[in-house]
Amino acid sequence: MAVRDFMQVPAIIFIKNGTYREKLLIPSQKTNLTLLGESAEGVVITYADYSGDTAQHSTYTSSTVRVQGTDFTAENITFENVAGRVGQAVALHVEGDRATFLSTAKPILTSRPP
Repeated sequence: MAVRDFMQVPAIIFIKNGTYREKLLIPSQKTNLTLLGESAEGVVITYADYSGDTAQHSTYTSSTVRVQGTDFTAENITFENVAGRVGQAVALHVEGDRATFLSTAKPILTSRPP
């Protein structure tokens, strides 16, 4: 679904239950965005990159989902990185200001860029 850049009003993307094996980038121009899952256990966004893999990912580039836009909300979604015990692996990396997470099924680590 396409969302306009620099939205002044909230845009909501509804995600049906399912396991989505892909990397997701929400760039800085995508503001006021909400990802609303059908259920926290039923909507899973997953990938398996890790720091030091053959693609030479770092901890910060290993993330399954990277959020750079401000005023981001995620509700009823599980973010995961299933790389296992092979190196540091991040499920969700948030760089934008004012991110809200409601009814997520796993712990979340957030950080500001250096």
